[in-house]
Amino acid sequence: MEAADAGVAGKIATLAATVKTYRAELAFDFRHEFGVPLSDIGEGIPWPEAIDLIDELGNHPGSHYWSSLNGMASPTTYGEIASILHATRMINLYRPDGAEPVQLPSPFPERGSPEADVTPEERDELVEYARATAPFSLDD
Repeated sequence: MEAADAGVAGKIATLAATVKTYRAELAFDFRHEFGVPLSDIGEGIPWPEAIDLIDELGNHPGSHYWSSLNGMASPTTYGEIASILHATRMINLYRPDGAEPVQLPSPFPERGSPEADVTPEERDELVEYARATAPFSLDD
């Protein structure tokens, strides 16, 4: 029997956590991209290969896993993102002044509340702490 790579054990724990977090996305991508069920990991797909496949899915625009990792509302390729942004910009460029901008469907998640998550006092304390502990000058 082959000796296991010393780093594989830690990677398997990370793989298990990743699968637990992104099970639905990875199940779809494994069937769609690789033609195998996610449940084949460990039997039909060796652990190191599964780690490599999931790493590659994380770099593959259009996969459900990549889209989820990058905060997209739906699976989207770079080409689709560029087309949506370009079309939105061009449509709004030629709209009459004062007209409400057109918002095309977007893969990006809805933006949260524009309200700050810290009070002005907390922000001042955080800035002072950052200035006091930074290894370089933070002054403008």
